[in-house]
Amino acid sequence: MIIAIFLLFAMLPFLPALAVDVIYIPVIRILAPLLAAIWLIKGLIDKKVILPFSLPAIYLVSFLVFSGFSILWSENPLLGIRKLVLWISIFPLSAVFFSAISQGDNKEKLIKGLSFSAAVLSIFAVIQFTFQFVINPEVINVFLAEKITPLFVGMPTAEVIRSNSSWFVDIGGKTILRAVANFPDPHTLALFLGLAWPFVVSQAIFSNERKEKATYAIFSAAITAAIIFTFSRGAYLALLISAVSLTIFARAAIAASSKKTKILTFIVAVLALMVVGPLAGPRLASSFDTSEGSNYARLLIWQGAFDVFEQHLLFGVGLGNYALTQDEFVSSRSPINAHNTYLEIASELGLFGLLLWTSIFISSFFILLKKQDPQNNKYIYPAIAAMIFYLAHGLFETNIYSPQGLVLLTFILSLVMWLHVKQKETRFFNT
Repeated sequence: MIIAIFLLFAMLPFLPALAVDVIYIPVIRILAPLLAAIWLIKGLIDKKVILPFSLPAIYLVSFLVFSGFSILWSENPLLGIRKLVLWISIFPLSAVFFSAISQGDNKEKLIKGLSFSAAVLSIFAVIQFTFQFVINPEVINVFLAEKITPLFVGMPTAEVIRSNSSWFVDIGGKTILRAVANFPDPHTLALFLGLAWPFVVSQAIFSNERKEKATYAIFSAAITAAIIFTFSRGAYLALLISAVSLTIFARAAIAASSKKTKILTFIVAVLALMVVGPLAGPRLASSFDTSEGSNYARLLIWQGAFDVFEQHLLFGVGLGNYALTQDEFVSSRSPINAHNTYLEIASELGLFGLLLWTSIFISSFFILLKKQDPQNNKYIYPAIAAMIFYLAHGLFETNIYSPQGLVLLTFILSLVMWLHVKQKETRFFNT
């Protein structure tokens, strides 16, 4: 089982979409429930199915159950069913991951697989971004839209993405093609890399082997560069907050690093600022300009989502139906969203759903902050930083429907559950 999970992590951002008749299904949405089913069957045969009984797990299950019930009062149930199926195909992996990381050094293996896939994806993204200074960016845009994106999301979704493209951005009066690699848009690419980033950096900080430390440092630099080249302002702010939190928590380990490592890190940081500063600086600064076009449009969208929430305060309009409040002819592939995870949940699931969702993270933070110890800090600190990234990113994007992002979120939550059970301060089911 651990080999299958490792391969899943190593290949996660590169899994294609399969064509079933006229429907395209991302492979991850097939592999995730398949892995969960195999794990469950094996556990039943061995008469040992262990499920963590902790607050984050309870809140997560409650959130999914309530989301399912919300379809009953939604205007268009099919829109909600589509999203619910995604969630219930991915989140059961938390039990699979929990079972795997509870054994031996499997946590290290999975983080290595994740680090490898994030590094390769970052290199691909950086190359794609830099090629526009050699080749006409429109040529790259067409190649990605026609040859790459359809492989990973299917042709119908790729056509919607192309007609509502956010791949170009204006930087200092110049149109720049953002890093998207094989992802639908820069924001989902930044989400995946941002969730992986703390684990890769933590490996560089806590590793005792010089070559391994250097390898993870290079991986970290590549991932950072790729996130910067997405020009996703939400990702910029999320990465900044995440980096500050990781630095604060891991300050003792950083202080214990050799003098050469500190000097090299400082030089690399200065060079990175010199290279990307002229590009990323203006983009980050524009985040606070409410008169800027996309910022102003986002504020209007937020106001509209909040209005829907006010009108359906307790239980919302039903899962998947926010878009219907903005366009009565909306389709299941519509790109309409609130550009804010919390407003989208509030408008669709009301105050009750929003409280359940935020409770997952609040309870997780309590567990992580309480369980700090030298043996597990290399997992605790990046888990905290990754959740901070996810929550901060959610302020600017609706990040609860990216399959790859959900898999990484599920892995983080499984780490929380493992830490909770490990400290013997919770119970678990064993049947």
